[in-house]
Amino acid sequence: MVARLRPASDDDTFREAVRNAIEAMAARPGHLSSRLARALDDPSVWVVVSEWENVGSYRRALSSYDVKMLSGALMAAVVPEPTAFEVIDSV
Repeated sequence: MVARLRPASDDDTFREAVRNAIEAMAARPGHLSSRLARALDDPSVWVVVSEWENVGSYRRALSSYDVKMLSGALMAAVVPEPTAFEVIDSV
């Protein structure tokens, strides 16, 4: 999962809220890793990169109660574009 974010809140509040959402996702079955990053060229743009065993695990995690309750700030900042990608090739 790759989600570009444009938060409306201040950086510290946003980072804490996203950390809570990432921790909730990390507790779900199928979660492999998650990272929050910020664009070097434009500090108003952030990204969450999350790896899952499969797309079903990712989608089930997003529909779980804990993740829904803790991901409000994350979801509010998501740029509306595709977020789920299938790895076709890697090195």
